[in-house]
Formats: sequence, structure tokens, C-alpha cells
Amino acid sequence: MSRVLLQKTDLHGLAARGAIVEEVLEAAYLSRLAPLVTDTAATVACNLALSLDSRGNTLVGGTVTTTVGLTCQRCLEPMAYRVEASLDVAIATGDESLAMLEAEHETVLPAEAPRLADLVEDEVLLALPLVAMHASVDDCGPLAQRLDDAAQDTSDERTTNNPFAVLKSLRSD
Repeated sequence: MSRVLLQKTDLHGLAARGAIVEEVLEAAYLSRLAPLVTDTAATVACNLALSLDSRGNTLVGGTVTTTVGLTCQRCLEPMAYRVEASLDVAIATGDESLAMLEAEHETVLPAEAPRLADLVEDEVLLALPLVAMHASVDDCGPLAQRLDDAAQDTSDERTTNNPFAVLKSLRSD
């Protein structure tokens, strides 16, 4: 189990020490992500570095990698979706630092001591597609392929039985 990612930690203290956090986190521990994925046994690999900028503000940078199971909205079957996100977040300590940091970094102003897992979860959620679908209909299950074939048959029928085709013959150039 991840110790640093799940705890509410003094991120400023970790950043002052130049901490590097390399942990694997189970998706089941991410309460906002868990209901969106079909496989809560998925893991999220985190490689984070905490540091201070020249003004003493806490910066969190690194990468987040996972493969989550989503439901394809075309065929309603499970699909794997790969997430590789980079993290570059500044932790603001008040409204003044928030205004300064927003110009340079993605900035958060936490109401309480944040968990690194919350920042990781934010990045994974932002990387998910609005509508999950396989790359093509060919990758989908049989239902989506039948619907696609039916749609193509209907469009072919419309072009062959075009009621305005008569007008084309009446047109004189």
C-alpha cells in the first residue's frame, strides 16, 4: 500500500527536502475514479518530484501512468484505455500566491493539507476521454458493427433513391 501518496502530508516539508515519490497506487483508493472504471484492480504508477521554486512555493512535477478499463459507448463492451499524464502543479498557500503562481503553473489552493493521491487522481480524471470509444468500429463488439453496417446500408439507399435526381436531368447547362 502507498504510504506517502495516501497520507495528508506536509508537502512543503517534502519539497524542501527535494523528495521523490515513486509508488504504485491501486485505483480502488481513488474515490472519484473508481466509479468510472470497470476494473478497480488497476494500478496507477506515479513518479513525482517535489521541489521549491525561487519564492519558496511548493511544486509537484512528474508523470502518472495507468491503463484503466472503461465502457465503450459505441458497443457497451469493456475497453482498455492508456493514460500517460504529466504533472506540473504548484500548491498555493493563499490568494496572493495563487495569483502569482497561476501565470506559471497549474495551481491548486487546497482547503486542507492535500494528499498527493488527490493530485494524481485529478490528472488521471483530466486525461480520460469524455466519451470512451474503441479507436474504430472494427475494434468494437458485434452490436456496434451491425449498427454501423445498417447505417451504411441506409445511406447507400438514400443516394440511390434520391427524389431530387429528376431535377438534375431537367437542369440545362
